[in-house]
Amino acid sequence: MPLVPRIPRSYNQGATDRMGSLIGVQADISKKSEAARIAQHIASLEPKGITALFNNAGIMAGQFKRPATSGNSQPTAQDFVKTLFDDVPEESFTDSFKVNAVGPYWLTVAFLPLLEKWKNQSANASANGVGTAALAHELLPLGIRVNGIAPGLFPTEMASPGTSNDLGISSVPPDREYGFESPANRSGGTRFDMGTLALFLVSNWFVNGETVLIDGGTLLRHPSSY
Repeated sequence: MPLVPRIPRSYNQGATDRMGSLIGVQADISKKSEAARIAQHIASLEPKGITALFNNAGIMAGQFKRPATSGNSQPTAQDFVKTLFDDVPEESFTDSFKVNAVGPYWLTVAFLPLLEKWKNQSANASANGVGTAALAHELLPLGIRVNGIAPGLFPTEMASPGTSNDLGISSVPPDREYGFESPANRSGGTRFDMGTLALFLVSNWFVNGETVLIDGGTLLRHPSSY
């Protein structure tokens, strides 16, 4: 995809006229070898270690549709089999699972030596919700905290395909409808909403093993909808 190599190149170019450093690395995080390569590359540039790791890459391979209803009739079991089994290619599960679940595991473990160097300053790893508490428990001996962020609707390439700019920042078109009503009276969260939560989890040493939902209260209006 043209977007993938363009983003790290843009970040590397942008870092030349800003304070600090910014490093763009193109990789396939679903592969164990790629996770090791990224960790080795960052270790060569940051030998003293890193304070935080955010696993925030993800894909959505295909969409699952509910069985259609007609009038007052309810879908049958066979209708569910048709839409949730017959019409779903295996790649929809395998590709998304490798990137969204396995990828964060490979990266987190590969970066443990760099995170451990900062354990006296409370290093942080951000994981996906399913394994956050378990990973936080396992890494207690290393002094590394693990927390998760569960976002609702945010402008990303998954939520708004085709709207990303050269920095990978997406936008929500004014006419885009998602079918969810947010008590925050916004179509979605912003990068500032996400950034302030991320900084809170990094800076608060007393938070460990938690997954924080950030959706503007949308799930309160639409329980069990996502």
